[in-house]
Amino acid sequence: MASDPRQLDLHLGRQGLHARAFQAHVSADRSGIDTLMKNLAIEWGHHGIRVYSIVPGPIEGTEGMKRLADPSQEDRVVDAVRLRRMGTVDDIGQAVVFLASPASDFVNGHILYVDGGILAYIGKQPK
Repeated sequence: MASDPRQLDLHLGRQGLHARAFQAHVSADRSGIDTLMKNLAIEWGHHGIRVYSIVPGPIEGTEGMKRLADPSQEDRVVDAVRLRRMGTVDDIGQAVVFLASPASDFVNGHILYVDGGILAYIGKQPK
């Protein structure tokens, strides 16, 4: 929950955006959260309650990267990120600060991708 009681912050992962082998359970979960966020934004918006999601990219030093990424493949992961670096927990924190600030007062029902451009670039990597 964001600091303002009229905000609800739901965190997603990219697994809900693309089908992946052996990840049906995660894809269904993340897709469901995405749809829930949009429904709540519609239903609660007239009460002044804003609902949004943050979808992080590969964030260095996190439990997700430890479990899902082979350390020997870090260069491959970085190559897929247009900013050519792993994200940091501070990158995600700054996104939360933005969403909790008056600068985002008109943001509702939005998915904020904090991924260094990886989603825009998936499947388009030149060989």
